Amino acid sequence: MQYEPDIAFLTETSLTKHDDNSVFLCRKDYEVFRRDRIMTDDNCSGHVGGGVAVLCKRAFHPCVLGQVDDVEGLWIELTKPKKILVGCFYRPHVSLVDQMHRMIDSFKHKLSNYEEVVICGDFNLPGIDWSDLTASTSLDQNIFLSEFLVNGLKQHILFPTFPRSGNTLDLVFSSTSSLTENPRPHDDVTVSDHTPVFFYISLPDNMSDSVRNESVLDFKNMDRGLTRFFRRTRRAAVAVLAKDTPPGSRCSPPSPEGEG
Repeated sequence: MQYEPDIAFLTETSLTKHDDNSVFLCRKDYEVFRRDRIMTDDNCSGHVGGGVAVLCKRAFHPCVLGQVDDVEGLWIELTKPKKILVGCFYRPHVSLVDQMHRMIDSFKHKLSNYEEVVICGDFNLPGIDWSDLTASTSLDQNIFLSEFLVNGLKQHILFPTFPRSGNTLDLVFSSTSSLTENPRPHDDVTVSDHTPVFFYISLPDNMSDSVRNESVLDFKNMDRGLTRFFRRTRRAAVAVLAKDTPPGSRCSPPSPEGEG
C-alpha cells in the first residue's frame, strides 16, 4: 500500500545529539527538523527519550520558527502553496504545570499571528473526553481543555491511539474545522506502540505541479529507514499530513479515553 505524505510528525524519537539525521534515511526531497530532549534537573522526564521530529517535503519551502523553552516541540512554517503554520509537540505524562502553561502560551502566540495553524503530537491527556469536551479532575488536563475552548481550536481525533490502554493520546488540532479532514488510524504502517494517524490538509485546487508531482512514498519500504527507526525506538508515534483526499475516501472513525 502506498501513501503520498507531505509531512510526517514524529514523537518520542529518543534521539540525542549523537544521532544525526541519517537515522531517518529520508529521500533528498525531504527536510528534517528535530527537537531532541535536553536533559536537565527540572525537566521532569527523569530518563532519556522524548523528543520530536518533522519530516517535510522541500517543495513546501518549510522553515523552522523556533522552539519553546522546556517544551518538546517545534514550529514549522510552510510558505507554498500558501502560508500554513504546523506544530509538533510531545508532552510527557509527568510534566510540570508551568511547562503546560508555556506550551499553551506558545499556541496562543502563534494563533494570534497565523490564520491557518495545525498542531499535532502526543499530549498524554487521557482524562479528556474529546467527544463531549469534558475533563477529569486533573489540574493540567482541565487547564488544557479550558484553553483549548477559549482559543477556538478544533480537535479531530476521536478514536484511541494507544491500544494498550484504549486512550486517545495523539491529537490533531487546527485553527478552523475545514483546514484538516478525514483523520484515520493506520495500524499497518509502523511497529510503534501508538497507532499512526493519517489526515489531510486543505490546499488550493491550483496547487503547483512542482508540489503535486513529488515522489510517492511506500511506508513499507521507504528506504527501509523509518521501519528500522521505529523498531529501535518502539515509542515513536507518527501523524502524516497528506495533500489530496481521494474521492469517496472519507470515513467515520469510531468514538472514544497511561502514558504513551
